[in-house]
This record gives sequence, C-alpha cells and structure tokens, in this order.
Amino acid sequence: MIAPVKLFIAEDYLTKDDRTSPVWLRLKDRLDKKLEALRKANDHPKLTDVETATLRGHIQCLKEVISLGDEPPA
Repeated sequence: MIAPVKLFIAEDYLTKDDRTSPVWLRLKDRLDKKLEALRKANDHPKLTDVETATLRGHIQCLKEVISLGDEPPA
C-alpha cells in the first residue's frame, strides 16, 4: 500500500484579517459545500476503487485548503 501524500499547505495559515475578509468567507462557504457534495458522492455504493480513491484525494485537497483559515497553533 502506498502511503498517503502529505500536503504541506496547512503549515501556512491566513492572517486574522484574511480569515475575516468577505472574500475568504465566501470562498470557504463554497469550498465547504463542494466538500459536502464530494463526501456524499463518495458514499455511492457502485464506485470503483479508482473512483473512490480519486474522490478521497479531492476531499483531502479541499480539507487542506479550508484548513488555511484555521487559527494557527500557539
């Protein structure tokens, strides 16, 4: 089995001003909706292993981008 790819995007965080900007808030809302749609699609029982892996990769990528808006650790 191949180890999952570690994305390093989440090591960089948006500033407080960036996290509260209207552009980020709209973008995050759209990303959250896309993430929800991909999670629902991933639950489809007739997906092949490749389709499932592809969806999981997209989900992981979206989660990494969304995590840019997290509060940085102390």
